[in-house]
Amino acid sequence: MRAVKRLWALLLPLGLLAQSVGWRGDYDKARQEACRRGVSMVVVLVKRNCAPCGALLADLARKEELANMLKKRSVPVVVTWENEDYPIEMLYSRTFPTLFILSCEERFLAEPMGGGQAPSGLLRWFEKEASDER
Repeated sequence: MRAVKRLWALLLPLGLLAQSVGWRGDYDKARQEACRRGVSMVVVLVKRNCAPCGALLADLARKEELANMLKKRSVPVVVTWENEDYPIEMLYSRTFPTLFILSCEERFLAEPMGGGQAPSGLLRWFEKEASDER
């Protein structure tokens, strides 16, 4: 019984963090939503059983300002490298996780960001995008 409680104690926060951003798991549906809403897609390319990948997703969700920007100003998507249901250019990525910012027409709007630089790079991109809109 204690083991089950400990498992829930570990899994529940991760589930809540994922909900705080609203990550999509279907790339094509996310692309359609981005086109409909007129926003970009923030795509995080992960690999199965990748601890840094889970850490990045948790880090993005924990940073409240960034989580809110992801929800309101983009369509956040997580794709698994093994799935191959995403633009072919991402297939050449050898760093996991890698974050991409794309238009709904699948144009790359920024250079890919490796896990360690992703949160700060994403925040700078959102800030630049907001200043360009003014």
